[in-house]
Amino acid sequence: MLTTRFATQVDAEAALPIPLSCHARDGRDLSGQAAYVWGLNNIVGSAGECCALCAAHQKHCGTQTHPAQEYAPGKKCGRGRGRCNAWVFCAGSDRAGAEDRCFSYDIHKHVKGECWLKFEGNLSSPVAAGPTLPAPFRAAERKKWPWAVPEQLWPGPPPERLTWQSGIVADAAAPTWRAPRQPGWYHSFCKRV
Repeated sequence: MLTTRFATQVDAEAALPIPLSCHARDGRDLSGQAAYVWGLNNIVGSAGECCALCAAHQKHCGTQTHPAQEYAPGKKCGRGRGRCNAWVFCAGSDRAGAEDRCFSYDIHKHVKGECWLKFEGNLSSPVAAGPTLPAPFRAAERKKWPWAVPEQLWPGPPPERLTWQSGIVADAAAPTWRAPRQPGWYHSFCKRV
């Protein structure tokens, strides 16, 4: 089991009940098979807080018969029957003009504090971009990127290192992050360059 200083700090802040861990990774944008709570409208202060929300969603949602049930103050489970086991947090960027956001190949401006609550079916080999984007990505013309990201969403070229932070809420001894896989767009792009 890989334990980094970052993972230890996130676990301490989240204060999950034993034996759960956040299994946090810095610089990873975990895709997941489902997003139960979109981060665009779910802003929190830290990766630890995001992990704690995922654990609360996991505990209170998924089997309820009343979608109005709250898993945290002011946060409702919704209609879905699934339970969060993966989370993604936008920590912001060190890029001038983009300090308040995280880079992603999509159509949304992802802002600092976004907390995505997701489901990942393969805990030992999750699909997660990062921690770095290879030189061909960063050097490519914007029109050749996997998706056309407008300049107002992300100024300049893609960053070398992603500033997303992700984790998997599971037993501390669970075999998580053994062999993370890159997302499909990564492989499609690499075939073209």
